Amino acid sequence: MSGYLLDTNILINLVNNTAHRLSLRVRDLVATAGVRACVSVVSPWEIAIKSAAGKLQIDEDVADLPWFITEIGCTILPMTIEHVLEVAHPEPATRDPFDRLLLAVCACEGLKLVTTDARLAGHRLVW
Repeated sequence: MSGYLLDTNILINLVNNTAHRLSLRVRDLVATAGVRACVSVVSPWEIAIKSAAGKLQIDEDVADLPWFITEIGCTILPMTIEHVLEVAHPEPATRDPFDRLLLAVCACEGLKLVTTDARLAGHRLVW
């Protein structure tokens, strides 16, 4: 694997300045220079949807998320047709469409998903 994809829950903790809630292992990974850390456009999309619906409070304006993501040293990955078609294959089957897309991005891009979501633990693409 050639890098890491940060799950939406990791990004939310970084945006809300609550990284102390993340494990030391995750914080070290994000802070390590030279590590290819990525964020899929799926995560800002999920944040925007949940924020607009009043289901999520974030400390940054949604419009500032691209700046924030690059400021913390992450590469923003666009969604491609390959990612969309790969959604049919991630296992274990998860009903969450955002998780399915993030796993598909990992499969297509050779990345490991960094997440705190216990429902995804043990998946071959999870770090």
